[in-house]
Amino acid sequence: MTDYIAITEKDDKYNDELGDLSTSINIMSSNLKNTIDQLNKEIDQVKNLESLRKDFINQFTHEMKTPLGIINGYSELLEETETEEERQKYLDIINKETVRINDLVQGMLSLGNYDKKNSYICRRRQSFNKRKNIRKTDLSCRRDVC
Repeated sequence: MTDYIAITEKDDKYNDELGDLSTSINIMSSNLKNTIDQLNKEIDQVKNLESLRKDFINQFTHEMKTPLGIINGYSELLEETETEEERQKYLDIINKETVRINDLVQGMLSLGNYDKKNSYICRRRQSFNKRKNIRKTDLSCRRDVC
């Protein structure tokens, strides 16, 4: 009867070590799944942002071309204008379109600065050493089992 108790105690010891190892592996697996899910969400966000950027660039290019075309057309008319009244009218239109282009460019610069700041914040938030964290988890699992 004492042999049975000894074997049971020995089996319990292995069950405890295997149980700890199993628990540690389950925790690592869960953490890995969460990380993969988070990365997939971030990949989707990047794809959406890229699509928005392409649309924005296309629209911005169109918005820049329109005033440039107007300026070009009126500057040609300005060369052929004989009256001071017409000349002033064309200059006013050219000035108005120049202001419009300047506003667009200023908006782009502001957006670029805003984007840089947010990009820096995102990089800082996500800059952790994955290998180091995996190694810590692995070492803690080994310590718990031994």
